[in-house]
Order: sequence, then structure tokens, then C-alpha cells
Amino acid sequence: MSSSASSARPFMEFVDHRPLIFAIAKVSEPWSARQQRQLSFISEFMTDIQHITGKDNTIADCLSRAIASAVHLGVNYNCIAADQASDPDIQVYRMVVTGLQLADALFNSASAILLCNVFTGQPRRTVTSGWRRQVFDAIHGLSHLGRKL
Repeated sequence: MSSSASSARPFMEFVDHRPLIFAIAKVSEPWSARQQRQLSFISEFMTDIQHITGKDNTIADCLSRAIASAVHLGVNYNCIAADQASDPDIQVYRMVVTGLQLADALFNSASAILLCNVFTGQPRRTVTSGWRRQVFDAIHGLSHLGRKL
């Protein structure tokens, strides 16, 4: 063990990937060489790993969960609303029958009206293709800060 690893503070990691918990805890080695290397690398950084259900792991699944509504992303939702009005894909969503429960909903202090999936009771915005990368990067960056730190 390196000196930096021995002086590291213990911490608990919460994951919603139950197979990872079983893989880390498994004592026999039926894994491929690649899986063994990956599990060995992961185990160097954690002292305790606990399972948390996906619905309770709001940071990890922020993009697909309603909790994203409460996060200020620095995205101009009025511009997204304007793009929704002219986007051909959004117009198709408005006309075809799907498994989604789509409705216009007020967003961003009632100044933007966006087409949303309202199935869960919390409006989940429909993002046009031109905005997907920016919205994804904004949400992804909340919990995955990358190597720049």
C-alpha cells in the first residue's frame, strides 16, 4: 500500500449498482482478467460500499429523475421554449399517441412554458436536440467533476 493510500481518510460510497456490491464482496475469483483489474482498481479507493436504491440516489440519476427540476442549471429555458415551438420533432410528439403523458407546463418561475412529461406528477422537460448536450453537460457536471480538480 502506498503512503498516500495509507493516510487517506475512510469514507463510505453509496451506489445504485447492486452487482458491483456483490462483485466487490465476492471472495472467489471467477472473473475475467479485465474484471479483476477493474475491481482491484475500484477497491483501492473505497473503504465501505453500500447499496442505495436508484430512486433514492438523486445525485447519480439527476438527469432522469424529477429532482432535476429543483436544480438551477444556468440554461435559458425561455430559449428552449422558443425552440420547442418550432422544432419538428416536438410537433410530432404533440400529435402522436405515445406512452408519455405530455402537457405544457410552466417552468422557471412561470416564465417559460415547456412541453413536459407529467406522468410522475413532476414535469420532466422535453429537450430539443439542439439543447441536449448543454443540458446533459450541466447536469452531469453536478456530480462528475472530472479530473480538473
